[in-house]
Amino acid sequence: MFDLWVIVCIVPPLWKGGGPERIAAVSIGIAALATKVSVEGFQLSYRTASPVVVLLDIALAAALICLAMKANRIWTMLLASLQMCVVLAHIAKLAITQLDPLAYYVILTKWAYVTAALPAVGAIRHQLRLRSFKVDQSWSPSR
Repeated sequence: MFDLWVIVCIVPPLWKGGGPERIAAVSIGIAALATKVSVEGFQLSYRTASPVVVLLDIALAAALICLAMKANRIWTMLLASLQMCVVLAHIAKLAITQLDPLAYYVILTKWAYVTAALPAVGAIRHQLRLRSFKVDQSWSPSR
C-alpha cells in the first residue's frame, strides 16, 4: 500500500512542481526504494533498529534539511522536521532497547505517509501561486 502511496504522491511534484518540490519528491522516492530493496527478504520485527534503515533515514533527513535551508517554501521545514522525528525514533530505539516495538513501528511508518504527501501539497500550492502571481520564486535569495 505504501509503495502505491509514494508513487501517487511523487508524480504531481515531478510533473507540476517547482525545484524544491521535485528535489523532495526524488529524495523521498529514492529513500523509499532504497529502504524497500535493503529490507527485501527480511522480516522486520521493529524489536531492533535496522542499521541500513537508520542510515537511509539519516541521509534523507540531511538532504531534506539542506533543501529546507535553501528553498523558499515553508512546507520544506515541516518535511525536514518530520524526518528528524523518524531519526529521533531510531535514536530512542537504539538507546532504549525496551521501547515498545508498536510505538517504534507507528513512528517510522505513519510519518512516512505524511512525508510522502508533502511535496504533492507543495506542488499544488506552487501551481496556485503561479496562477495568482505568474511567478513563484523557488529558492531563497543568497545572502
